Amino acid sequence: MTEKILRRLRVISVLDELQQAVTAQYVKLTVNGYTVNPGSWQSVSLYEFKILGEAENLSTAATVTADGSETAGTDASKAVDGDDTTRWASPAATGSHWLKLDYGSEKTIRTAKIHWERKNATAYRIEKSADGENWETVKAFTTSPSDYRETIVFDE
Repeated sequence: MTEKILRRLRVISVLDELQQAVTAQYVKLTVNGYTVNPGSWQSVSLYEFKILGEAENLSTAATVTADGSETAGTDASKAVDGDDTTRWASPAATGSHWLKLDYGSEKTIRTAKIHWERKNATAYRIEKSADGENWETVKAFTTSPSDYRETIVFDE
């Protein structure tokens, strides 16, 4: 009987964790480590960066900026346009690269979905901010994504 109760408590705990959300006006993806292949892929690149509330994609209504882009055709807006055939690619330069979403007001966010073009990010984090200046890390990663389509559940 004790084993059954413990299993049930673990399930409840996991479900409670998945129900947690964070609030923020700004959300930022910062990639501060990635593999570089001489001659190609001198950048970080992703097809979509979606931030979900209850179920809706909040990113399409956000103002999006980045530290730059590889070309004019791979600007920050491509990461939130809802089209998996377009992409944002960071400038072809070493160092940290970031993509920032501004919702105009505080939103409740539960999940991030990233569709990477390449899985070459080796250190990256999702951050939140109320003012766009002071950032708090929500989730941080020190290894490459395991899949091209990554789902990140927020909790506080």
